[in-house]
Amino acid sequence: MSAAEELVLVVRYLGYKQQERTVQLQAGQELVLDFVLEADPQQLRQVDVRGKREDDTREQVSVTRLDPTLTKTLPSAFGDFNMILATLPGVTSNNELSSTYSVRGGNYDENLVYVNGIEIYRPFLISAAQQEGLSFVNPDLVANVEFSSGGWQPKYGDKLSSVLNIQYKRPTSFAGSVTGSLTGGAIHLEEASKNKRVSYLMGLRHKNSQYMLQGLQVDGQYRPVFTDGQVYISFDLGKEPERTTLGLLGSYARNNFRVEPETRTTTFGTRQAPLRLLVAYDGRRTWSMIPIRWGLT
Repeated sequence: MSAAEELVLVVRYLGYKQQERTVQLQAGQELVLDFVLEADPQQLRQVDVRGKREDDTREQVSVTRLDPTLTKTLPSAFGDFNMILATLPGVTSNNELSSTYSVRGGNYDENLVYVNGIEIYRPFLISAAQQEGLSFVNPDLVANVEFSSGGWQPKYGDKLSSVLNIQYKRPTSFAGSVTGSLTGGAIHLEEASKNKRVSYLMGLRHKNSQYMLQGLQVDGQYRPVFTDGQVYISFDLGKEPERTTLGLLGSYARNNFRVEPETRTTTFGTRQAPLRLLVAYDGRRTWSMIPIRWGLT
């Protein structure tokens, strides 16, 4: 830097306006500059912080939205919806044949289930997760599902483990589907009136796990048959669409598990000293459950 060279001094400080001065000094010249900074208040715009991508709106930290159509692609024995829950953190299932689940070490009957705001009282009627059956969620009737494993709103009650909030579809035209396999099948119908004020959903499911159980070590006669049906009728009572609605939910399930074990052969020991145990059974194991539910919202 040489004498008589023009310099630009810039003074910045957070929260104050920037100041600039241009000076030009001669050789041996001294210059004292005083800067009085002026406050610069700024109002920030609204900031939205999201933990995931824009199309995944999570209004509560503990609520996870699930896609019911994943049951079509998720590998499972019967395409049960609760297999999706078993993939979430903190959720465990006893085996792939059971439709029950526990959350964070809680009991299997400590999980709340809501359908369009209607609480389903004891949807599984079990506590040990050793019984089979169909889950209450019928994926063909569901529009979206929210699952919370803790920290939910007070409106969901005081159960200890989790909340499964199910929203059924609002049909606008006639539609239906039919699926079938060696282990069962399902059919569903939906339709709305011409003025769109009355709509209904109906779903029937059937499951038979006899072929799945034939591969067990215990030989015997297995006759597990599970059937359920659900219907939801919605009435639009207000002048504005979906402002005031009346919903009627009906559910029927028949779960009949019957097994007559005969023998069981178990091989153990080492290669040099193999052992085989043959157990003969006398008797049968049977349990049957027929819950019928109605709800109004």
